[in-house]
Amino acid sequence: MSPRQSGLPISFGFRTLASGLNSSEPTPESVRSTALPNTAFSLTVPLTSMHRIGVEMGTESFKQTFTGFDGYRETQWTQTPVIFWLGATYQFAPSTFEILPGLSPFALATVGAAFSQGPVARGTVGLAYQPIGPVRFTVGLDGSALFYTFQNSWFTSTKWGLSYGLSIDLGTWK
Repeated sequence: MSPRQSGLPISFGFRTLASGLNSSEPTPESVRSTALPNTAFSLTVPLTSMHRIGVEMGTESFKQTFTGFDGYRETQWTQTPVIFWLGATYQFAPSTFEILPGLSPFALATVGAAFSQGPVARGTVGLAYQPIGPVRFTVGLDGSALFYTFQNSWFTSTKWGLSYGLSIDLGTWK
């Protein structure tokens, strides 16, 4: 008997995102009260053996500092909302370049929208380890930017940190 082959070349991924929060400060209530803050889920399909595209969505905390007019004077606000975003994602993982068996570099980029705030852009570079079969583990440097408006002025929140994740290629699951 031949092994069962799936007709779905879909890969499901789950990963953490950089929190962008200072560990010396208390974690804001908005982050503590969210079920899965700073996590992302993706569904991708292959373009070639090294390139994948798909959709990614997540919830993420962004520390925002912005200025505006409070009715009496210019004021500065700081907040850390946890926002939901959805975007298109691209993944690059060279299948011909392995540092060690099963260990290779990867890069991914996502552009999308946080519906309550504005555009989101993010990227990750790192290492992927696929020991055997359809399961792949990743760790990398993660960066993201949120663009938002307040009183007709644009502001940006950026953050950097460590991301780690797990993906399963459903097309090779046997």
